[in-house]
Amino acid sequence: MKKRKICLIAAATLMVAMGGVALASSGTQEESLISQSYLEGSFLESLTQNIRDLAEDLFAPTYQQAEDKLDSLAEGYLSGLGAGGVSVPSGWSSSDQFTPQDGEAGDSVTLMEGSGIFWSSGSAVSDGILVDITQGTELATGEPLQVNHRYLAVEQVSVTVSTSASWSVEGIWRPGEGTSVTELPFTDVAVGSWYYDAVRYVYENRLYLGTSGTTFSPSETMERKMITTVLYRFHGSPSVEYAPLFSDVSDGAWYADGTVWAGQNGIVSGVGNQLFAPDNPVVRQQIAVILYNYACYIGADTSARGDLSGFADREEISTWAQDAVSWAVSVGILQGAGGRVFPGEDATRAEVAIMLQRFDSWLN
Repeated sequence: MKKRKICLIAAATLMVAMGGVALASSGTQEESLISQSYLEGSFLESLTQNIRDLAEDLFAPTYQQAEDKLDSLAEGYLSGLGAGGVSVPSGWSSSDQFTPQDGEAGDSVTLMEGSGIFWSSGSAVSDGILVDITQGTELATGEPLQVNHRYLAVEQVSVTVSTSASWSVEGIWRPGEGTSVTELPFTDVAVGSWYYDAVRYVYENRLYLGTSGTTFSPSETMERKMITTVLYRFHGSPSVEYAPLFSDVSDGAWYADGTVWAGQNGIVSGVGNQLFAPDNPVVRQQIAVILYNYACYIGADTSARGDLSGFADREEISTWAQDAVSWAVSVGILQGAGGRVFPGEDATRAEVAIMLQRFDSWLN
């Protein structure tokens, strides 16, 4: 593979260069035209980097050709599968597009040669060789699969899960015992989209469903009354006795139990003047504060703090949200993009799903 060849060339270069060092150091100081310190320092470093750059240039086209060929072969294989031109053995399942699955420790999925798998979360190892399409390397038997990497089976292999995990498979496969396959009813949540697994997580756990029977509306903002309801469901929907904590949350409202529960337990505190503003959109830093407060409520360790100096919009984080945002960044719940964390932007339904999934993974 590309990286392995580059390393071999670099190692050979080092051996040649070190041989030069030995020759230079074997004579007397008067006989040496180039000092040993120069050979060991500037010259060797420069030569090694030049060879690495050359190796990259030499092998980049070859690697790209190999990757293109793999993709072409996979596409042909999947096209044949979709058209019914590939035979599927009895007891096996097949699909010409990625199909999501879940599993717990001990579960497994067996891939037939030419099939693919995209690893979404959790830990697992294979009992055979997989090609890491994402990285362009070979994954040897027993090596762990990497999250958000796509693999191609070059032989029949079984992938065994060691923690709670989720993945998607294409081609021909045989699910192991306990593995569940979920099909979402939403036409606006495409398989492979950056929020697909998170939507599946909130849907399976009945934290929130769609805006209709066939739409999830991932780009719509989430309202404050919805986030308290979602977290209330996350906690198991305990019995709640209504109390007039907020003048704009009436007894009998569908979100009253969740909002009152969150208020009584210090998870939310409203916007002032005994108002909760249930119809207002919830912003990203508020999500961080709410999850932080909930973690404190259940006794989780919230002492971790992340470095916010790398975010260009760190000055936009409100004083009251600093600790919570720092904590959320440190544990991976809030990640941002393009060097920004977007603290004051409205949180979409897809973003909330992802943050909840990350929060659940952190707790467990």
